[in-house]
Amino acid sequence: MTTQQHFGWSALTPDTGVTPTVGGKSTRTAARPPGGRGPEATRQHRPSPGHRLSRLAVRADDGRELAVLVDGPWRGRWYWADQLAAMQHAAARYPDGHPAAELRTYTPTETWTEHPVEPGVTGRVWRHHPPAPAATITRRST
Repeated sequence: MTTQQHFGWSALTPDTGVTPTVGGKSTRTAARPPGGRGPEATRQHRPSPGHRLSRLAVRADDGRELAVLVDGPWRGRWYWADQLAAMQHAAARYPDGHPAAELRTYTPTETWTEHPVEPGVTGRVWRHHPPAPAATITRRST
């Protein structure tokens, strides 16, 4: 028994130029063009970090204010201040105690902080002010 028969290879035909395929294996590799460049050659690469950094800095320079949530359950998140205000307005739909309702409890301060990754970009600090626990009323039964 030959190796070709054992593995179930198709015969290589000079007129088609198709590489042999192994029986029971995926045919994706055999569908490559004769140059051997498969789908990975056409992948889109992420833009360079410098391009992304400048886009955020440009938006901040255009008058948009960044907000950073520094404490509470949403700490460490950065938002555009106008979008955070819209999120706080939408959070009114949720009952107290819901994770999204916690956004209502953040308020801006007069403090600014540097972005941890993007140099030259600052954001206004927003602090979490949780509501006071509800007073419990106890009754004695006699």
